[in-house]
Amino acid sequence: MRQRFRIPQGYPGLLQTLTYNTDPIQKLSKESLGVVAAKLRSQLDPKKNALVFNTRALATFLSRWADKTKASFTAMVNVSSDFMLSS
Repeated sequence: MRQRFRIPQGYPGLLQTLTYNTDPIQKLSKESLGVVAAKLRSQLDPKKNALVFNTRALATFLSRWADKTKASFTAMVNVSSDFMLSS
């Protein structure tokens, strides 16, 4: 991600963004790990997802928002049905 944002490899700061996958767990559990991983990686493809634009738009919004205590890196997570992965 750093190269897509033109951030030097040596920059020690945090860079975090996210994408969403809405496949039901029943479907994911029947697919191979390679297929699931490819689907998740495809969300990083700039032809499929405006990740850089969306991340910059969110950063701009947050920088202008007075009450930053309402911001969340995880958005709306339903702990009874949702799960998150990190690489």
